[in-house]
Amino acid sequence: SSQIRGSKARSILEALPNQLLFSNGEAASTDYDGFRLADGELDFVLSPIPGQRMVLSRTPRSSTVLNVDLKALGPLLTALGGGQAGLNAFGPDYAARPKFWKE
Repeated sequence: SSQIRGSKARSILEALPNQLLFSNGEAASTDYDGFRLADGELDFVLSPIPGQRMVLSRTPRSSTVLNVDLKALGPLLTALGGGQAGLNAFGPDYAARPKFWKE
């Protein structure tokens, strides 16, 4: 996008060793110019699959598509976010109990 081309953002993006890019069906290929994506990577980020939570993980040497749908964790997902939801679900000391999720 113009924010990437017209600022220091491009230099910052190029310096990042790891990148996570979610699909965005409303984006244009030019929005990703600063990322220097391969054709397959660009196709992935421009073509989301409805109902799936996928992300493109890029490193300097490779790229991988990851499934980041965490609903299989069920109620344990609230513990990942911490805060009041985790406390309500697992008790005020859950973080100090390494196996709280097995109890």
